[in-house]
Amino acid sequence: MLLYAVLVFNLYTICYGYIDIGKYLKVCDRNSDEANDCIAEAVQDGIAAMAGGIEEMGVPSIDPYHQKELRAEYNNNQISAKMNMKDIYVHGLKGAKVHSARLRADEDKFHLEVDLTSPRVFVTGQYHGEGRYNSLKIAAKGSFNSTMSISIILEYNIFYLHN
Repeated sequence: MLLYAVLVFNLYTICYGYIDIGKYLKVCDRNSDEANDCIAEAVQDGIAAMAGGIEEMGVPSIDPYHQKELRAEYNNNQISAKMNMKDIYVHGLKGAKVHSARLRADEDKFHLEVDLTSPRVFVTGQYHGEGRYNSLKIAAKGSFNSTMSISIILEYNIFYLHN
């Protein structure tokens, strides 16, 4: 979910054209010896900036993050399952801690990795699921809640196209 929020922020930044990005994120010089530390700090600042959303850019809140609906389906030979989830709320993403960032950039390519953890994330919602193993059918529905800690490595690869 945090990855989704970061991607949404990046997409809005690109689509809106010129934005005073320095208002929300620290701007880093990719050629600096301290670029990795600067980027880690910028991502940490970005999480804080997006926690409540950025209204002027249309970026929704990431804490709590709301997903109206999510569907998943699995089929493998004799096993199949479908899961529909609704009104999913995720709390605790603003507590994410950026541990490090690694940047490799040249004229045509940009590769960035960011390591982060979030010690306590709460997820709630409604679900309806059904599955089958051979002729055995299973169905369930109700509410769910989960508390977890997460550790993520976000990886971005951007290639510049030249005419």
